[in-house]
Amino acid sequence: MVGADARELALDALLAWKRGEGFVAETHRRLAAERPDVGPSDRALALEIALGTLRHVRLLQFNLDRFVSRDPDERTLVLLLEALYQLWWMDRVPAHAVVDASVEVARRGGNEHVAGFVNAVLRKASARKLEVPAHGGLGNLAIRYSHPGWLVQKWNGQLGFKPMALRLKADNAQPTHWVRLRGTPEEREAAKAELPLDLSEERFGLYWPAKGPLRDVLKHPLFERGFAAVQDPAAWLLVRMLHLSPGDRLLDLCAAPGGKSALILDECPGVEVVAADLDFARLRSARNFVLHDGRKLPLVVGDGLNPPFRKGAFTHLLLDAPCSNLGVARRRPEALWKASPASIARTADLQKRLLESASALMGENGVILYSTCSPEPEETYDVVDAFLSAHPEWELEGPRDWIPHRYVHHRCLCIVPAPGSLDGFFAARLVRRSPLP
Repeated sequence: MVGADARELALDALLAWKRGEGFVAETHRRLAAERPDVGPSDRALALEIALGTLRHVRLLQFNLDRFVSRDPDERTLVLLLEALYQLWWMDRVPAHAVVDASVEVARRGGNEHVAGFVNAVLRKASARKLEVPAHGGLGNLAIRYSHPGWLVQKWNGQLGFKPMALRLKADNAQPTHWVRLRGTPEEREAAKAELPLDLSEERFGLYWPAKGPLRDVLKHPLFERGFAAVQDPAAWLLVRMLHLSPGDRLLDLCAAPGGKSALILDECPGVEVVAADLDFARLRSARNFVLHDGRKLPLVVGDGLNPPFRKGAFTHLLLDAPCSNLGVARRRPEALWKASPASIARTADLQKRLLESASALMGENGVILYSTCSPEPEETYDVVDAFLSAHPEWELEGPRDWIPHRYVHHRCLCIVPAPGSLDGFFAARLVRRSPLP
């Protein structure tokens, strides 16, 4: 059955995620590697289906409830949800193809009765339009934009109703895939002419949106040869806040998968960069960030809570700490469902311990850039405030004119997701002004 392999791969990736086996993109990559018979196009389709289903999961469930009296078993439920996503969001896929391929996947589960049930539900759904709750209360917004109710209430209290609604809309949107061009100015111009990019929009003279499917960029020879990388432009704001000079030595303490280290290596000549991370498997992917001239990124496997470096070995340290990922929910929609008040508190505790560990490595006038891809106060301002209260020898240094003022809040970089915005990010520049008493 044409297309059944892609739907089954998407289903298995979603089920693996529900079992707690990591982010969907990571489980998809692992499962796809185990199925060499599934071609690149079907792999890309599977990932699009899986992430799209998660992005709209509450609205899909709301609509599925119109066609079934009670939820079926988990495998069948997820199969139906991903099929509904295809029917109502993927216009290029004919409805009959979605139904037929989904029925075949159900049949592969070994139960002909389930296959008949899936067929009946999807044929009914394919004749209907997507139903969306009207704007109104927080509950309707949570369903419309597929967010947990507790998170909608939290953001409403923090941001106010209108900014909260804009954040939900931004999280629920298809993300822009930004491509960073690498090499000399001449090489970048040549790459710009060859790669499928939307040249009508750019950020910081380094980033352009991919035009069409991202896979068209990823399979391009220039990408494979190191002349392009996929990265949100918010990363460049972090580099600007580091304010590096030739001769500086930087440690990226939680570096995997290495994109920010590679950006610094590319754009800050004369700066020494070392990338360290506890996760060896993810750190290995940093080996891919090698420019065509053969320069490589030094990699060190080490625990950020007990880093294998001597004090004063580095002038700068980037601590892009593990976080809830709630600033990048449009790229990682599963972050919305992994997060809870308790998990955010646990993550904030880890961030505080990592920052404490990082500070022990730095000598006088050492700089730490503490950053997260979450703008949640518990993971950002609260962590920085607690650290500064315990360490009077450190101070918060504002970013001056190094980044656009619209990104600066309370002397920190803070981007809250909104339609058309960059990814949600936070960064605070901390400087050690005096030695320990």
